[in-house]
Amino acid sequence: MDNISHTLRQSVTTKLDKTVKTEIQQHVMPQIEKMVQPLGDRLHETVSQKITATNDIMKENISKLVKSRSTTEAMGQAAANTLSNTIQSTYRDAFHSSILPAFERSCQNMLSQVNAAFESGTREYLQHVDSQLQKLRQKHVDARDPIVAEMKSMVASFKETSAKLHEDTKMLIHQDMGVKLEEVVGSMEKNIVTKLKEVVKEELTIALQDHSATVQDSISAAIRSQTPLPQVDLQATQSRIAQQLSQGQINEAFQTALSASDLRLVLFACKSFSPEDLFGQTPCPVDQPVILSLLQQLSQELDTDTDIKYRYLDECVLAIDPGNDLTREHLTGVVTGMCQRLTDFVEKNRSHPLRKSIRKLVMQGQAILK
Repeated sequence: MDNISHTLRQSVTTKLDKTVKTEIQQHVMPQIEKMVQPLGDRLHETVSQKITATNDIMKENISKLVKSRSTTEAMGQAAANTLSNTIQSTYRDAFHSSILPAFERSCQNMLSQVNAAFESGTREYLQHVDSQLQKLRQKHVDARDPIVAEMKSMVASFKETSAKLHEDTKMLIHQDMGVKLEEVVGSMEKNIVTKLKEVVKEELTIALQDHSATVQDSISAAIRSQTPLPQVDLQATQSRIAQQLSQGQINEAFQTALSASDLRLVLFACKSFSPEDLFGQTPCPVDQPVILSLLQQLSQELDTDTDIKYRYLDECVLAIDPGNDLTREHLTGVVTGMCQRLTDFVEKNRSHPLRKSIRKLVMQGQAILK
């Protein structure tokens, strides 16, 4: 707009100068000449009349005095003096009384006409400039409005598409989760009773046998040598876990490892399977109590075997079923403890490569509690 205003001012100044000069040459000067011409004619007529009257007076006086030489000479001298003063005063009076007022009136009329013509031309030129500016402004507006309207339309379309996509995605997720949950719940309902019976029966049998043997051996050894009670046989337990895994008893193998309260045995069982493959099966081969126990024990001693522990914890968090009664009863304590231990590990190991992933895992655990 500044460039347009500057260009318009230069154009207006140049054209206005040319217009005023043309108007003065074509209209003002002819008018002045027309007005001055009558003044010259009147002045010439007045001077002629005065000269004629003076001439008549001089002739009459000369005719009276022509007979007397001295008188003629005196009168001639006096007439010359008188004519000189008379002519000067006559010219002066005629100039002041006729020429000056007429010239002033002519100049006033001329200036009035010039002023009127200048004002009229200026108004017409300003009107023309305003109309041109209005047309130029309208062109800019017309060129800009379609773009703005198209951008608004695109924004509205994007918002509408995003909202629709959000709703469709939410609906698909709910439907998919609902179907999967129904499948998982159905399969769990079919298998939970039989598995619980088998697990309880087997665990009770094994526990009773181990307890009986351990008690007898401990009592005998204590009586004989007064030594401490024996610890868990790591090699035998690993062999037992491996045997159960080879027979497809995955849940039982993890229960054996977890019940020993030895993190080495838990890691031995975990390293036998990829967590993605284990928890990717449908239905999940490990039940909710095992998952809770894995969350509790694998979040210990994170300085060693961090990668395998993190991967199992991540899959366990995703496999938690908050609708399970047993899970709901112990979920808060287990997940809170896991999140606290993970947070402590992140704070102590700020440069660890899994720091961001572990922080995301903490956020997932906190989201479950909400």
